[in-house]
Amino acid sequence: MYVYEEEPENLARHILLLSVLLDSSLLPKERMDIFLELHSNALLRERTATYLENRGRELEAFIVSLSSKGELPTANASKADSTTTTSSSSLAVLASILDISMLKFQDRDKLVDVFKAYRRSVPFDMVKAWDIRSRKWYGDRFDFRRNMIDWDYHMPLLQAGTPGLDPASGSIIHYHHFRFWRMTGIAFELRDSQYNEPNRSLISNAVGRTKDFKDRNGRDVGRSVNAWGYWGDILNSPYHCFGTVSEDPSFFKITNKQFVRTAVDVAEHNVLSLLHELRTGEPWTPNSSGGEAHRARVARGPTSIADLEEESNKRQKAEAACKEQQQQQQQQQQQQQQDGTGAAHHGLEDGLRTKLQLDSTPAEQQQQQQQQHQAMGPVQGAGSTPGASFMPCAAFQGPRAGYVFKMGDHGIGYYADEGQQGAGQASCGDVMTAEDAARAQLGRPVHGGEAGQQGEVQAPQAEEVARARHQQGRSTQGEEAGQQGEVPALQAEEQQATQQATQQAAQQLQDGMAKEEEAIRQAEARLDAAAAQRLGGGRVRLVPLLGTPSGVGGGPQEFGKLLSGKAKFAGKFNLVTVGQRHVHMLGRDYGINKVLVPGGLAVAESGKYMLQLNKEQAKAFEGASVQMKQSL
Repeated sequence: MYVYEEEPENLARHILLLSVLLDSSLLPKERMDIFLELHSNALLRERTATYLENRGRELEAFIVSLSSKGELPTANASKADSTTTTSSSSLAVLASILDISMLKFQDRDKLVDVFKAYRRSVPFDMVKAWDIRSRKWYGDRFDFRRNMIDWDYHMPLLQAGTPGLDPASGSIIHYHHFRFWRMTGIAFELRDSQYNEPNRSLISNAVGRTKDFKDRNGRDVGRSVNAWGYWGDILNSPYHCFGTVSEDPSFFKITNKQFVRTAVDVAEHNVLSLLHELRTGEPWTPNSSGGEAHRARVARGPTSIADLEEESNKRQKAEAACKEQQQQQQQQQQQQQQDGTGAAHHGLEDGLRTKLQLDSTPAEQQQQQQQQHQAMGPVQGAGSTPGASFMPCAAFQGPRAGYVFKMGDHGIGYYADEGQQGAGQASCGDVMTAEDAARAQLGRPVHGGEAGQQGEVQAPQAEEVARARHQQGRSTQGEEAGQQGEVPALQAEEQQATQQATQQAAQQLQDGMAKEEEAIRQAEARLDAAAAQRLGGGRVRLVPLLGTPSGVGGGPQEFGKLLSGKAKFAGKFNLVTVGQRHVHMLGRDYGINKVLVPGGLAVAESGKYMLQLNKEQAKAFEGASVQMKQSL
């Protein structure tokens, strides 16, 4: 295959895009994304711009190595990220395909200079360049360019239809995609990210003359200059290259007078189909069901729908387990708080009783008991012997005649009341209520017998009771503080254990995904190796040719020296294809008929979808193309 270009930038782009398709360090989906970005977008993602710079460095060394017939360069990991560097195997495959023997050394130097311009250190404002080109085309109607874009889409493009289909069905190129590209230069927005880096592979030189003055015939005569900038398409869109024709008819399904899919879907499918056929040697099987797109059918590995559902179920189970653990922790905390309150209450009673017993000497205790026995008369009650002055009782069991329920020297219970025994009956004020009993259990004075108890308890004993209460309160507060300190410690341990379990589960999931991804990469590497064997061995050979623009000395004579005028190429080509800018080369002056075999085909790009031509001009273009092909 021989590729002829008049500008080295276009020839370098052919080599660049071919190297992207052969890059074995990228998965097919990544190759497709980068290929469409570099081919069609005026602005790139930062990651793609970095890839372009690294790839340009490698191709620069690659051309130098081929020129000197030295060893091929390897991927430089120090200058590029591991996700964007390419392997030396892909360069070896490219070397087996590319033949630069027909390029002059100065042409090779031009290619090296073009690859150097791919570096991000080369400044270029693509937004400004696109704006200048748009202002030049729209002229005074630049402020109303959205209306012009709407006219270009709904009149010429929509009426031209989709290739191979009824023009009445319209174009598969979506209006929003077309308008967004005309406004910004971005055709394939494949990621939800910022496109703020210029596509330096689209930058080229335009050769022309300045309009300094005119000669006597009215022609512009001036200096020959080269203008470096963006001189690509700003009208027709790049969707016609890969996005309007496909072997899978399901992409052209129409519902409610609209295409179900767009040119972006068709382009992605076509590029992936080309990669599939290149790597497996088998054509892509069309989707007969028409229900799923290419990407959805082949989803597998860590990004498959089944794995995503399984991961979601695991996440839901983990969240439910965490909620259950939190509820258990809250219940434990509440139980601990309740146990701590009861322990503090009983600790206060025991501490007060112990304090009273320890602070009194044995002699004092014996003297107090004798005084109380002398003062109290015989009393009878349940659970006591006749004449007892004290009946132990753990809780208040109702009022008893001649007794007072309180906390005394012998503990909690019923003590004989001297006032009631002297009067022979119990007064209403001496009857203890449930509230007074509760106060007595806690060591507090009762309402009805405060005066009598003050007479029984001496002042030093009252001070000792108050001191015991104070110390017992301090000890209870310390116990509660210790319990409160233990609860956060337990919570921290449980949280740490939960975090460790979660980290272990996440690590296991990551390890599984890494193993699965590695298995996929190994399978892809085997397919790339099969593609290298299929392309190698001289089966495919690409020979680039670089001419001179016709405006600065190029033309039929130069093309004859390069290709058509050489005897070894006579009758060697079965097919010749030319683009819109090279349709004039179908004329007899260029001698393409000399290199075609008898019955060979000459294919020219149609002017039907050229928006810069009106209907009459497009018909004239088609007629001229047909005449040139017939003249061959």
